[in-house]
Amino acid sequence: MKPILKKASRNFLYQHPWQLVLAILGITLGVGVVVSIDLALDSSLNSFTQTTQALSGKATHRITASDDGLDEKLYQSLRVEHGIKYLSPTVSGYVTMEKPSKNTFKLYGIDPLIESTFQSSWQQENGTSNGLRLITEPNSVLISQQTAIDLGLKLGETLTVQSDTGWHELTLIDWISEDNAIAKELMDNLLITDISTAQECLGLIGKLDAIDVVVDQAQTLSD
Repeated sequence: MKPILKKASRNFLYQHPWQLVLAILGITLGVGVVVSIDLALDSSLNSFTQTTQALSGKATHRITASDDGLDEKLYQSLRVEHGIKYLSPTVSGYVTMEKPSKNTFKLYGIDPLIESTFQSSWQQENGTSNGLRLITEPNSVLISQQTAIDLGLKLGETLTVQSDTGWHELTLIDWISEDNAIAKELMDNLLITDISTAQECLGLIGKLDAIDVVVDQAQTLSD
């Protein structure tokens, strides 16, 4: 039976060559679609990872706030009472720059003295000096150099921004590093400052937006 079936199939294909071509073409297109979807997913995941690392460094988990925010005492409790070492609190919100543009910027408040475990890409490029300056120089801020060029701003100049709590003046002390295209796109409309300045500007005194966490997987398994 097998030789007969093979001969019948071969004869059918010889008589209808276009069906064979269409079948091969259909299989090829199907494989191509699956491969393209896999590549697109890998690219999206890679972009998401790079974007996250640009701000949060090597954080593995994030504790996020409800509409009322996280009480900053939670951060103190987790670190002091529960002994969780690798925590990084953040505060974020949106402000509008008065001059020379009415663009909206994300104001991102960080703890500049976070452990090296959390070193984000821009912190690795800038080192610790800018982090210390954010603490020691009141109402200081970092922005990307390209954004400053676009806005005609120079180091040492004052930025006047508006939030729900009114107008606030911030001093530009240095640039944010942009080590790749993903980081550049992220930093274009970003203002980085210390947590206390962000809390004051955004009206979130005593509140946090999120807490980034690095979980030591080996330690977790041993516990």
